[in-house]
Amino acid sequence: MSPTSVSREPFGSLEDGSPVHRFTLANDSLTASILDYGVRLQSLLCRLQGDEVRQCTLGFDKFETYLTDGAYIGAVVGRFANRIRDGRVTVDGSTCQLDRNEGDNHLHGGLKAFHNQKWQSATIYDGVVFS
Repeated sequence: MSPTSVSREPFGSLEDGSPVHRFTLANDSLTASILDYGVRLQSLLCRLQGDEVRQCTLGFDKFETYLTDGAYIGAVVGRFANRIRDGRVTVDGSTCQLDRNEGDNHLHGGLKAFHNQKWQSATIYDGVVFS
């Protein structure tokens, strides 16, 4: 297997003009493209036998679609995955009211969830670190 190469390219921008980047990691058998917006897996290409390559995930070709589409395609969700009924959770006896972003429920981390945040990124020898 060949070493993993890492590249970074512009992929779009947020409403405030902040750039969004796509990081592509590639070796002989896989090519993964990950955005620094929501740490979204935008593309995963898998090399099969011979020269056949197959797309193995859902993703959008244009960044703007991630902002307008209601799905969480390729995204890291959280802090909580799924719904928290009435946006309320009790931790160690204390009830916390969370924002409600799906009717009365708190869904996938709410309004400031991981999937709609611009993450800090740093390339390393054979990968990318998001924080």
